[in-house]
Amino acid sequence: MLNITTEIMEVKDEDGSIRKREYAIVNGIADLDSFVLSSGYRSAHFYNVEVLDILLGHSFNEVGKSFGMIGYGEEFDWWEDYLSIDVYCSKYYHQTIPGIRVKLQLQDWEYWAKPWSMSKLAEEFKTNIIKSSDSSIQYWQDDEESMLNGFGVDYHPSNDNLIIGEQVKRLMSKLEHVVMETNRNLLEYIDSGAVFTYFQFPEEIKTACEQYLIYFNQFLKDLGIEAETEIKEQAKSTLFKVMPKDKNEALDKIKEALEVYINIPGINDSDFENMGNGDVAFFQLQANIMHLKSQLMFANATIELKDATIQALRLSNYQLTSNSSDRENEKIEDEESIIPNILSVKKFEWKGIIVNTPVFVRQLKRFGRNKLI
Repeated sequence: MLNITTEIMEVKDEDGSIRKREYAIVNGIADLDSFVLSSGYRSAHFYNVEVLDILLGHSFNEVGKSFGMIGYGEEFDWWEDYLSIDVYCSKYYHQTIPGIRVKLQLQDWEYWAKPWSMSKLAEEFKTNIIKSSDSSIQYWQDDEESMLNGFGVDYHPSNDNLIIGEQVKRLMSKLEHVVMETNRNLLEYIDSGAVFTYFQFPEEIKTACEQYLIYFNQFLKDLGIEAETEIKEQAKSTLFKVMPKDKNEALDKIKEALEVYINIPGINDSDFENMGNGDVAFFQLQANIMHLKSQLMFANATIELKDATIQALRLSNYQLTSNSSDRENEKIEDEESIIPNILSVKKFEWKGIIVNTPVFVRQLKRFGRNKLI
């Protein structure tokens, strides 16, 4: 049962003047920082977390008996500032009921340091909202000419008997995906000469996985490709960027090498050993894979992960997306001989990715080196 009452309190402003403010009491818990507007359509803005939990645990219809709209702010680790959330529960001016409006707040303009403009961010965000093909979620912008007066999304649940908190959670899940996709696209637009891949590693194994990614630079060198790599934390994901030093270097070759690299740890140990081509490059790769596996197995023993099997050791399990483009069909041999007439390795498919292991076994070589380092 939801019991909402209000009381009037006196507030002293900074200039010493006294004014009266109406605040809300929900199920006996007072939100002294809240403010209620009773003129026109009744609304309230809340700050107390305990009070908000109670309100969000009820339906639009139940809350709507007391307020046409309730508002609050919340922070998420996938957005750089807080989100302003307005929930429309019963008749409230021109708003469709029930409804949720999210305003995406941005950092102070004077501290904006992104390599793209705020308007470009809003434009790309709008594009990705449309691409999501969810008719219940629409992009809004207060001023058609500029997003500086506010922009965000409107969401309209199917009926007012739904629980508010569950609908907010559903919306935030979709919004998180759109925001992350927007950031990825913006990064790729400004640097089309690089390969971007995003991972979402569990916190317990993030360090080990990122250490393995760092070695990819050497892996490329052993394939005859000079490149620089960069790892950045972005919201809840890890951005891995590979930039070839030779701008004429085919990015598709780097993408394919990365696809192979992140799947190699999933190969059975004995099978992988049999792939050895006798070069120091292979042995160092093997050492790095063994280190990664030991770290993941340690994490498994520590936090009792349910699936630290060979399959789970493929880093592609944690791959969110990459800026892979359509590749032309290439004729690639189906297998590579390791021991003539006895042992060969074949390319394999994993989550829709064709991993041409034989090609890379054939090419892997430590150029200019003849001993293990």
